[in-house]
Amino acid sequence: MVCYALLYGPGRGRAVTHLHVPDGVLPWWAAVGALAIAALLVAAALAGRRGPEGARFLARVGVMAAALIVAMSLPLGPGVHLSLAPLAGMMLGPAGGFLAAFLANGALSVLGHGGLTALGINGLFLGAQAAAGAGLFALLRRPLGVRAGAVATTATVLAAAAAAGLLAIRALPVDADHGHGEEEHAAEWGVWVVAALALAALAVEAWVTASVVAFLARVRSDLVHGGGSPRPRTSGEPA
Repeated sequence: MVCYALLYGPGRGRAVTHLHVPDGVLPWWAAVGALAIAALLVAAALAGRRGPEGARFLARVGVMAAALIVAMSLPLGPGVHLSLAPLAGMMLGPAGGFLAAFLANGALSVLGHGGLTALGINGLFLGAQAAAGAGLFALLRRPLGVRAGAVATTATVLAAAAAAGLLAIRALPVDADHGHGEEEHAAEWGVWVVAALALAALAVEAWVTASVVAFLARVRSDLVHGGGSPRPRTSGEPA
């Protein structure tokens, strides 16, 4: 949801980079370790996916990954864009959602949207949102209904992801040099601007996700995680 943020506080004052970690930030052991964990999770998600059912699964993962790439490439403001990672989990389940998010993140890294050396940690960060979206939606859809459950899931997952990302960024070592007073004041205003845009983006994404999930639950329940078999078509209804 949020891709840039301006952080200012004691001992720091600058525009920090993308929540997708760029190259040159992580130590080698963290980058390699995260990539190894991500590779194991990808292998586990692909295990046993053979035959026609496996082909359909991979096709849906590919389509969802393409949707994530488009959504995360369209800015809604300075450093803010949609994610759709929770939607990927709601449609594909935790395994498929994780795969779609990881593939989208890898494609965006090639285009400079995040570091290639940080592909593992970035993929885990986005994939975790998809998996969390699948799990939380499965818990909330019965007591809240499909639409309200999708809204609550999206808001919760994205807010938690934004908070975790900002805490991780603040933990990174930065230079202690302060700018001039005007620059510090601008940085403080930047925090509020990005926060307002982030809240607006969260509301937009929650509405988009809920609309898509509610529509699919009515017409093609098999395209929603845990939705079961598709609704039979009536006579003369187009496929």
